[in-house]
Amino acid sequence: MKIGIVTFINTINFGASLQAYALQETIRKIGLDAEVIIYNNKQIEDKEKSSGRIKNFKDVYKRIIMGAGIKRKIKAFKEFESQNIKFGLKLDGENSIGEINREYDYFIAGSDQVWNMAITHEDWKFFLDFVNDDEKKISYAASFGNNVFPNDDKKMASILLKKFENLSVREYSGQTLIKEIANIESEVVLDPTLLLDKSEWESRIKYKPSLEHYILVYFPNNKKNVFKFAKKLSKKTGFPIIYLSISPRIQFGVKTIYDASPDEFLGWLQNADYVITGSFHGTAFSLNMHKDFFYEPSGAGSRIDNIVQITDTSNRSIFNEKCIDERINFDLVEEKLFFEREKSLAFLKNALKSK
Repeated sequence: MKIGIVTFINTINFGASLQAYALQETIRKIGLDAEVIIYNNKQIEDKEKSSGRIKNFKDVYKRIIMGAGIKRKIKAFKEFESQNIKFGLKLDGENSIGEINREYDYFIAGSDQVWNMAITHEDWKFFLDFVNDDEKKISYAASFGNNVFPNDDKKMASILLKKFENLSVREYSGQTLIKEIANIESEVVLDPTLLLDKSEWESRIKYKPSLEHYILVYFPNNKKNVFKFAKKLSKKTGFPIIYLSISPRIQFGVKTIYDASPDEFLGWLQNADYVITGSFHGTAFSLNMHKDFFYEPSGAGSRIDNIVQITDTSNRSIFNEKCIDERINFDLVEEKLFFEREKSLAFLKNALKSK
């Protein structure tokens, strides 16, 4: 049996690459073959290409500060994906649709924000509109990215969602949206990165930083309140701050890394004393790798809110000053993750008709 996964590829994002790897690896562990279908969303592709173009003075500044690092990072991501992700057929037009439908027994949409229309620009391929057999359609931990869905797109989304044999989403807000859009039920499951446990991730980490103690900051946006909190924690602990950055803005008193690969991201996170993040996957890996973390709630809205509620760690907000002196009880976190992991694996096995 062969499964085709439709998710984000060709994007320089730790979470996107690692969730694709984790879903494929989980399906392999179940005993089935899975491939990531090669499909490049035009909006995402254009965004990645434009990151290297010089259009104004800000881009000149970005090139000076980040240029060499960006090139190394792109190369590192391509190497990671070529070594760790099995790619399948290419979806690139009408001529490929028939072949793809014949090749795969099931299709999975997800995970990541594949149903966030602001990111995909109304790309219905992520709703599996090209799949002829409705019984082959599954979503696994698909995310809308927020709590609302464009009104103009609801009619088409409703038609396509009703064609799925099995529907699951990553957040409870997504479950609510599917009910609102199509009046059908769906299941909330764990992000694929959480289907692999701590020991499984540790067994594949190849990179170890030379620093013995540090605070890791991983944040999609460069926010003053995050670094204010980080510097307060640094002063209290005496540990330096390491910033895995996608922003050209310089942070004084902070070691900034622009060119980390997915493997290096895992290494930096595994060895950190503390993690400060506004990223869903930064939060998910902190929980899975047993890192005392702090998150900025407005950084990803319900995407972070859901996972911290499930694990009873919503008190780890940077706006809760009391938590700076508290440690996380990871025995309790593991109990909750174990339950959610078993439930999520049961959904996936049932959807794929696997024992």
